[in-house]
Amino acid sequence: MRRPGRSAPHTDAARLSPSASGTGERAGSECGAVLVAVLLLTVILGAIGLTVSLVVDVEHLMAAYHRDGLRLHHAAEGVADVVVDELAGVADWTPVPGGGTSARLAGSLVLPPALGGGPFDAPAATLALQQAAYSGNPWGVDTPRWRLFGQGVPGSVLPFAGLPDDVYAIVWVSDDVADGDGDARVDSNGVVVLRVRVIGPRRARADVQLVIARVAPGVVRRVSSRTMR
Repeated sequence: MRRPGRSAPHTDAARLSPSASGTGERAGSECGAVLVAVLLLTVILGAIGLTVSLVVDVEHLMAAYHRDGLRLHHAAEGVADVVVDELAGVADWTPVPGGGTSARLAGSLVLPPALGGGPFDAPAATLALQQAAYSGNPWGVDTPRWRLFGQGVPGSVLPFAGLPDDVYAIVWVSDDVADGDGDARVDSNGVVVLRVRVIGPRRARADVQLVIARVAPGVVRRVSSRTMR
């Protein structure tokens, strides 16, 4: 029996009003939404950080390639100057396109350790150069024939020139098409063409092509000079 003056005990379910239960559900839902937002923000910030890092890495790599390109170009120009100076001392250029070789750039056909130290395939490189420049013999018997003139590590075989020792230089020579003597192995007008290539780290390279003319004993003039791509 219920005693007068006393109310019946309330259960826990009875003490929880509908408004209090709804407030708890909303609080839990809001906490979940905040957690999702934080996770999304973390992912977005991480993606931005990764993108910035990649951009910086690419910029550093591009800057390194640019520096390599400039250094190799300067080395190619330096090698060209040495070879031109050497040819200035040659009294007769007649046999140069067909059999002359450089006495100064007379290194081995082996790449320096910085480039792997393996052999340099001169015949394959010469053939590729010939096909790229004069495929199809456009001038018939007067079509120039590239021939290896000199090779080596500039810093080793040309120490006096102040050139680097972690690159490899190759020089080709050919007759020019203007003499029209019908023999690409013989120079008859005192004009030859030089192709200087310097290979460096990261497979970078620089090519310079020169047309030079012997205008007087001991005097050589650059008729043209251009960077090849």
